[in-house]
Amino acid sequence: MTEKRNIAVTLYNVREELKQDFAATFAAIAKIGYKGVQLSGFNIKEHGAKEVKELLDAHEFQVAGSHVGLKSLEEEIDFVIEYTHSVGNSYVICPSIPADRRETGDDYQRMANTLSEIGFSLKDAGLTFGYHNHAFEFEKFGDQTGMDILLENSDASVVTFEPDVYWIAKAGVDPKEYLKKVSNRCPLVHIKDMANDDERGYAEIGEGIIDFAPIFDMQQQLGTVWYIVEQDTSKRGPLVSAEISFQNMRKMGRV
Repeated sequence: MTEKRNIAVTLYNVREELKQDFAATFAAIAKIGYKGVQLSGFNIKEHGAKEVKELLDAHEFQVAGSHVGLKSLEEEIDFVIEYTHSVGNSYVICPSIPADRRETGDDYQRMANTLSEIGFSLKDAGLTFGYHNHAFEFEKFGDQTGMDILLENSDASVVTFEPDVYWIAKAGVDPKEYLKKVSNRCPLVHIKDMANDDERGYAEIGEGIIDFAPIFDMQQQLGTVWYIVEQDTSKRGPLVSAEISFQNMRKMGRV
């Protein structure tokens, strides 16, 4: 069973709230009851490591990784490493691949090499690197998907994956079955529910159609340290949705 301390929420959910009042948004997340946060949804050059670390410490948050854009990882790796250490984080995740760098299977092969290069740099600094999927990686190039190419051609010793179960399902793939392909490479997992409507949009955890029980049960197989709640948009408001997800997971016995 998932340990209770292993549930976090990504700050990407509350990115607009962070723009309005950075410190108050951290406090609101803490009030809900989350003990872990993933750093995302704000500019780390606008909010320096000292400011962020003080807020993390004030609310006794553990850091469940951070999302850092590919451009920064390629051009500002030393700054990323310094910031990551300064806020007490261990996991750096590339959140996506630009559209013009994923048009062909060869593009994905090159990207696998790029991810490996970044991974070695971060490993040398004592950090763990990973890649977060959307649905587009499941486009086929011959008999392989882009995701297959990334998995098979990146160096497993330095590139982990942060599977987003919503996007896997959105691509028409069974999340549980696909997760078997990435066993032992998933210290972070994004849990996001899918609405039971024609659009198959976002939903709070426990309010949609994705069965999370088998995903939680795969924790040891996946090597998962943190399950991270994400909901890109919310009709109820992101803080309300974050609380609904938290309370539903409490009912499941997960927090």
